Amino acid sequence: MRKAWPRGSTDDLPLTMLVVLTSGLVCWIGYGLLKGDWVIVAANSVGAALSASVLAFKFRDLRAGN
Repeated sequence: MRKAWPRGSTDDLPLTMLVVLTSGLVCWIGYGLLKGDWVIVAANSVGAALSASVLAFKFRDLRAGN
């Protein structure tokens, strides 16, 4: 997030890695909800939000043709 936002470039971040990371964090959120462990939910929600933001920047860059 720190590199993608100000530079406006996600060229050095692989799409597959971002999709897998975001999916994994969403799975951890689901696990935390099932277990009723709000610490897991909260921690992974922050990570998932940041990862999803970078993923959105990546899609933006792919549509722009970068």
